[in-house]
Amino acid sequence: MTLAIVDKGVASEVFGDNRPEAGREFFEWLDSGDGRLSSGGGNLDELRDHQAFRDWARFAFRFDRLRLVKDEVVRTETRRLEAAGSCKSNDAHVIALARGGGARLLYANDQALQDDFINPSLINQPRGKVYTTHVHKRFTNVHRGLLTRKDLSGKPQVGA
Repeated sequence: MTLAIVDKGVASEVFGDNRPEAGREFFEWLDSGDGRLSSGGGNLDELRDHQAFRDWARFAFRFDRLRLVKDEVVRTETRRLEAAGSCKSNDAHVIALARGGGARLLYANDQALQDDFINPSLINQPRGKVYTTHVHKRFTNVHRGLLTRKDLSGKPQVGA
């Protein structure tokens, strides 16, 4: 089962009213149970700013479409990554979430975060992959390929 993370910068593309085609398909993938959303720590705080996410999350958690990683695991790893200067983005909490929860698919348009997520020294076994609408808002074969993979989850690298 593939576990994914949604960055706050694209949350409206997944949970908003005016979603692009690629965002709608990603939401349908989550909502159908073909994929799972992983969240916790700072990422969950950010997603909770979206009413549509909060509405979906109540349902999703009950039906195992949303997997929450313990806040303390994410926050401890975030502090460790920040202290070490490991990330080039200002999103150490997203990398910490992936490391603490095993998600290996990230929906994001932030280039620095994407670079961190595919960096094998930060995310490995398997390496992180990025679902982005930075170039194409339509649902492409690349998007489809990412959503059909079944191997984009790993064992937590920390905390568990």
